[in-house]
Amino acid sequence: PLSISQLFHPMTGISDKPREPGYVEKGTALLAWFVFNLTTLTVNKVVLFKLQFSYPLALTATHMLTCYIMCFLVIKVFKRVPAQPQSQEHILKFILPLSVIFCVNICLGNVSLNYIPISFFQTIKSSVPVFTVLIQALFMKKNFTLKIYLSLIPIVGGLGLASFTEVNFNMTGFTCAVLSSALTAAQAVIMTTLLNTGMNRMGPLNLLYYMAPLSFALLVPVIAYLEIGPIYSVWMQKNDIYSFGPLVFSGLLAFGLNYSSFVVSSLLSTLTMTVSGNAKAVINIIFSVLIFGNTITPLNWVGCFIAIAGVMWYQTIVLAQSKQ
Repeated sequence: PLSISQLFHPMTGISDKPREPGYVEKGTALLAWFVFNLTTLTVNKVVLFKLQFSYPLALTATHMLTCYIMCFLVIKVFKRVPAQPQSQEHILKFILPLSVIFCVNICLGNVSLNYIPISFFQTIKSSVPVFTVLIQALFMKKNFTLKIYLSLIPIVGGLGLASFTEVNFNMTGFTCAVLSSALTAAQAVIMTTLLNTGMNRMGPLNLLYYMAPLSFALLVPVIAYLEIGPIYSVWMQKNDIYSFGPLVFSGLLAFGLNYSSFVVSSLLSTLTMTVSGNAKAVINIIFSVLIFGNTITPLNWVGCFIAIAGVMWYQTIVLAQSKQ
C-alpha cells in the first residue's frame, strides 16, 4: 500500500520513474491545504488573543522549529521520504532567498492577524492573483491577454470596497496583509520553478527541511531584541507550562499547512494554485465569521463577492486558455 508521503509526492511512489499525478492526488492535496489553512488561522488567532501571546515573530519561530523537527523525523529518522542533499551553491542561490521570502511572509501574516479579523485578512489575500500576474509580467516577461488584466479589475475593486467599509480596519494590519499577499505571489512563482526545474527538482518535504531552519535562524536575533524580554517578564509570569500546548499544536498545524502548500505547488501551476487559494479564502471567511463572530457589514459582503466574482472570471479565462 502507498504511504501518505507517496500519495502526496509523485516522486516517491512505487516506481522509480516520475509519473504524472492523477486527479485523486491533486484533489487530496488541495483538500489537505484547505483544512490545514483554516485550522492554522483559527488556532493562531486563538493563541494571539485568547492566550494573549501577542508575539507574532516568536509564534512564527515556533512554527519554523516545529516544521524542521517534523521534517528531520520523517526524512532522517524514519526515512519515509528520501533525502535530497543540496550543494552550498544551490542553497545560497535558491533556497536562502526563498527562505527569506517565506519567513517574512509568515511574519507579516501573523502580525496582520494581531490587528485585523481573519475574514478581512482573507479578503485582502484574494489580491494574490493580481500580484502573481504583475510579477510574471514584469520580471519573467510573460505575456497575458487583455481579458486576464480585465479580470483583475473586480478583484481590486471588490477589495477596495471591502477595505473601505471594514468596521475593524487597522492600517498596520492592512499593510502587512497586502505585503503578505505580494510575497505569497512571489513565493508561489519561485517555489513552482524550484520544485519543477530539471536536476534541481526538490520534493516538498526536503524543501521545507532546508527552509525551516534558515527561517528560524533569521528570526532568532530579531526575537531576542524585540520579544524575548516581554515574553519572559510578562507572558510567562501569567501562564503555566500547559499554555505552551496550543503553541506546539499551532506549530504542528503549520507543518501540515506548509507541507500541503508545497505539495500543491509541485502538482499545480502557479496560476491554478492562486485561484484555488481564493476558493479556500471564501471558506475561511465564512468559518471565521461563524467562529469569532466579527462584524461584517452588507457592503463588506458585496466587496468580498465582487472580488470572488473577479477570481471566478479570471479562473474561467485561465482554463479556457489552457485548453487552447
